[in-house]
Amino acid sequence: MHILALDVDGVLLDPARGGLGNWTVEMEGAFGITRPQIREAFFAKSWDDVVNGRRSVESGVEEALSVIGADVAVEDFLTVWFEADFVPNDHAIALAGRAHDAGCRVVLATNQEHRRAGFLRELASARLGLGAEQLNDVVFVDDVEHNVMQARAAGWQAVHAAPGADWIPEAERLLDG
Repeated sequence: MHILALDVDGVLLDPARGGLGNWTVEMEGAFGITRPQIREAFFAKSWDDVVNGRRSVESGVEEALSVIGADVAVEDFLTVWFEADFVPNDHAIALAGRAHDAGCRVVLATNQEHRRAGFLRELASARLGLGAEQLNDVVFVDDVEHNVMQARAAGWQAVHAAPGADWIPEAERLLDG
């Protein structure tokens, strides 16, 4: 049985949000916090520790908000982020549905901090029937070329979902093989 392993950001979720722009557009509209401010104060300073479990997302965001000088509650920031950044890529969702209907196991292959992963799991699992099991006979899809190369080096079949590219046919071909 094939396993279709899909990255979340840039594959299952549309980073352009259907033409609305990056999720940080919502952050700027809601709180006046710009994408460069978020990138510098949070992602550049804390993200590696957050995503690797060495720091909570709440403490990283709290520090970033302090550095930025924004009078915003951490929970409000996280709510806007998680909700604004959840715009499914309909083509990828359809691929996952077709793969599932054909007997493939569909799983998320993503590097997320635990709160966002839980948010995504609750929303996506009901929609796709996602699960986790032994990963062999994997078709991995990611928008980051380095991750695709690493997957191939590990023996997985992998597809680079380059922004703007039509990668769905290649994934379907590998799943049919």
